[in-house]
Amino acid sequence: MGGEQITAGDTESLIKETTYESLAAIGSGTPGFLDFLFALGAVGGVTPDYAEKVASTFAPPTGFLAWGDHASAPASEVVAP
Repeated sequence: MGGEQITAGDTESLIKETTYESLAAIGSGTPGFLDFLFALGAVGGVTPDYAEKVASTFAPPTGFLAWGDHASAPASEVVAP
């Protein structure tokens, strides 16, 4: 579950495939995953311009997503990069 669908902005598949069991199995990454779903919904499923998994020896891996200015524009004004 996850990475490719998040970077593709595929919220419908993510929601359909996500179960309590799959989130519980992931463990501490669950709140971050839900944050990504919320962010994708807030920008209307617009694909992020930048996505990276950040990992270190001091903390569990986490994801980072970023959108350009077009993410806040109405859908009728969005031009694909």
